Amino acid sequence: MTTPLHKVLKNMESFDLICITRSTWISMLSCQVQKIYIKYDDWAHVAIIVKNDILPDIENKIYMLHASFNNGGIKICDFEKFIYLEKSKIIKIGWCKLKNNPLHRDINDTDESYNKRIKIIKKKINNFYNYTINAKFNNFMIYLLLPSSFINIFHKKEKTDKEEKTDKEEKISIKKKYFCSNYITTIYQLIDIIDKDENPDTFFSGNINKI
Repeated sequence: MTTPLHKVLKNMESFDLICITRSTWISMLSCQVQKIYIKYDDWAHVAIIVKNDILPDIENKIYMLHASFNNGGIKICDFEKFIYLEKSKIIKIGWCKLKNNPLHRDINDTDESYNKRIKIIKKKINNFYNYTINAKFNNFMIYLLLPSSFINIFHKKEKTDKEEKTDKEEKISIKKKYFCSNYITTIYQLIDIIDKDENPDTFFSGNINKI
């Protein structure tokens, strides 16, 4: 039995993962490339849920933050509107509750420790969001299908596409281009869900939900 959308929205929290596969050519390409390279092709695209508990400047709605091919870069959109607009193209969609969501109060938390953690999380996410909101989409999958000589040229170009500055406090490099899963992985590193020593570029739509 399918759960009505309004009940799903009611239970969504910031940092929950959204997995999507659509009937578009870029979605099919994503699945095909992942099947070749990582053996997982369950999902073509991933996004993250954000609410105004972590981004105070947005309205009191459920938003989806992601690196979008269709929009050419980082995009934040009303999740409910996205569902209705993309309904005819969506083959399947999954909602993954985040284990050990740092927004949850731990049994050992005091008021002071909890409020301090939330304050730090909000600062990290708002800084990262402001740094990256104008970042472009990384079309790396298209290059994976080209001969190796073209891939080498692509990698050289990508090195120049990275910003030189790094957020030293968080030890996170700020890029000029992201694909969907490495953008989400970087956010999860910021909130200590994924170890900062992991390379965000090794996570894909098909396997990030398996962490």
